[in-house]
Amino acid sequence: MEPNQTLALRPRVARNLFLLGWVTLLILIWSFYLYASFKAETTFERNLIHAAQTEAIVLEDHIDRSLAGVFNKLVTVQKLSELLPSSPAQIDPAEITKLIDDDRSVRSLSLVDDSSIVLTSSNPENIGLKLNENLFEMSVTEAAATEMSLPQLGAVQPYRDLSDLVTQQASKTQKLMLASLAFKKNNVSLMWVATINLSLFENLWQRISHNDDTEIVLFDDRGKVLLSYHPQEIDHRQLSAELLKRIESRQIGHFYFGKNNQFLVVYRTSSQQPKIFVTISNREIQSAPLKEEKNEMRELALGLMLVFSILFWLVYGWYGRYEKAVTYSSNLLRGITAHVMMTRTDLDGLIVEANVPFLDMTGYSLKEVIGQNHRMFNSGMQSAEFYQVLWETIVRGDIWKGTFRNKTKGGHLIWVNATIIPYRDQWGKVLHYTALFSDITRAIEISERFERERKQRESLEHMNNALRTDLNLDHLTHVANRRALDQFLEELQRQHDVLDAPISVLMMDLDHFKVVNDTWGHEIGDEVLKNLTRRWSAQIRSSDMLARLGGEEFTAVLVRTQAKNASLVAEKIRIATESEPVVVVREGKVLTVPITVSIGIATVRQLKGADLKQLYRAADEALYEAKHSGRNCIRQRIL
Repeated sequence: MEPNQTLALRPRVARNLFLLGWVTLLILIWSFYLYASFKAETTFERNLIHAAQTEAIVLEDHIDRSLAGVFNKLVTVQKLSELLPSSPAQIDPAEITKLIDDDRSVRSLSLVDDSSIVLTSSNPENIGLKLNENLFEMSVTEAAATEMSLPQLGAVQPYRDLSDLVTQQASKTQKLMLASLAFKKNNVSLMWVATINLSLFENLWQRISHNDDTEIVLFDDRGKVLLSYHPQEIDHRQLSAELLKRIESRQIGHFYFGKNNQFLVVYRTSSQQPKIFVTISNREIQSAPLKEEKNEMRELALGLMLVFSILFWLVYGWYGRYEKAVTYSSNLLRGITAHVMMTRTDLDGLIVEANVPFLDMTGYSLKEVIGQNHRMFNSGMQSAEFYQVLWETIVRGDIWKGTFRNKTKGGHLIWVNATIIPYRDQWGKVLHYTALFSDITRAIEISERFERERKQRESLEHMNNALRTDLNLDHLTHVANRRALDQFLEELQRQHDVLDAPISVLMMDLDHFKVVNDTWGHEIGDEVLKNLTRRWSAQIRSSDMLARLGGEEFTAVLVRTQAKNASLVAEKIRIATESEPVVVVREGKVLTVPITVSIGIATVRQLKGADLKQLYRAADEALYEAKHSGRNCIRQRIL
């Protein structure tokens, strides 16, 4: 694999590891949530079953003991009846009352004959009552004929005792349940009947703070509901069938029942008593705290996922920036080292690394330069002080830049531009030095050649300027001559920004200048011309041109100047000429020469398409008119 491919692979692997770590973290968070939910649900189920079973044991034990006391009382009086030589009906009610005084679960004990008439009772109000045969599962005669060894439990009734039951005086607070035991005496079918105080059971259930979401049901051994407390929405007939099926194999157990297994049923029964005790817990309602706990765990998992995701993406973003910086630095270094010569030295200045461009420049192999000092490339053209300053700079951790001449393996001299960089660690300590070189030999040679050529060009240009000055200037007044004027006008016609602008031409001629020459001589006349051209040059702009056409005749070209402004300029020139005479000192004498000028003006509104020859003819005609109008005046023509 090529090096660049290896570098390209590493960031991809790192990003994949980041993503794998993030996914793993999410899996761990939700796995923890699922495990915690499972544990909470398992604990809830275990605690629910344990609480139901514990409660069932306590309540069933109380019922067992209560019913056992009732059944024992029935068996006792039945045995007593069999042992009596006389009829059981002759048993003193007081004796029966003594038998149940210590038992709060029995309200009364009564003896019933085969006609369902109460013969004797612990409650005198019951004696002589005619009971409804429907109160029992079978008649007294049928019950005695079966010779059953166990008492039978009857239906629950909203009465206090048998007397209330016969008279149908129902009670709002009291309930009873009949327990009966049939026997024969002298071939007469009899039955002892005990009225069980069910309020005793309900008071106990209230005292142990039984919640409203659990139903307590007492079935007889045939699956008939005898007593139900806090009834739930459950089908007791289906439940009874399921119970009878289960108690065939186990007398104690639990199972789930109803739609979606909504109810937990805990049952307990015994072969010694004809009853099945059942608690029915509404699992769906009682699991509300579990649901709340699971919601809290889910919110915690979501919160952790959000927090860790934000932290992860912050770190991932930082890594992305770091990766870009590293990639940029790697590409930059790769590009630099491919183009620029580079060496790396230790703190003693010994070369530990050199790239290919450097080796190609110097002619050495890598093996020849490793472990060597840069002095092997020294051309001897730099002083010892030069290298001393270099070392002092990089030793204190500063970057050194400079140019020096090195020597290659073949002895050739080359110019190099160098930058030496001290690399520091995070505490600022210099670790090594990296030197970047660029071969500027060719650039210096070209620069030297260009410098020589530049000097030659400047010399030629100076000579040309001198020649142009001689050709374009009037030698006496040093203003433009006719040749320069023609070039100026040609250049104006090539400048597009002035083609649409107006232009004015002034033709100027000194009045009676021949008299000056004849009176004072040509030298004095030349001084007058030089003096006046200096005055006139001060009255026009640098963009305009003043030229001498010959003798005392001059012209001025005013660019972008309308007729009115041209007239103002001409008047300034006229006044500057007339205002004071020309003073000339010759051979210790001061000569005062008064002089005036006549001026003709011609203006064209637009340079583009204008006939310059016609413009000058118009200016000459205006000058001629000024001369013949008394001189020292201005005349103007507009084309």
